[in-house]
Amino acid sequence: MARSLERQFNVDITIPDERLRRICFTGEFVDGENIHEIMRIISADSRILCRSRKNHFELYRNR
Repeated sequence: MARSLERQFNVDITIPDERLRRICFTGEFVDGENIHEIMRIISADSRILCRSRKNHFELYRNR
């Protein structure tokens, strides 16, 4: 999912935690949603937090 979003929105997404990289996500996004809205939706999963700065996003585990 991260690589697809990187290509689609021309951003960098880092997931430093190996366990978090193995979590499988599925879903569909509505045309017109921007990357910030998508990251907010992903962060709704209580296991994930997201930091962003310009065109870089970091997903990390919520402890």
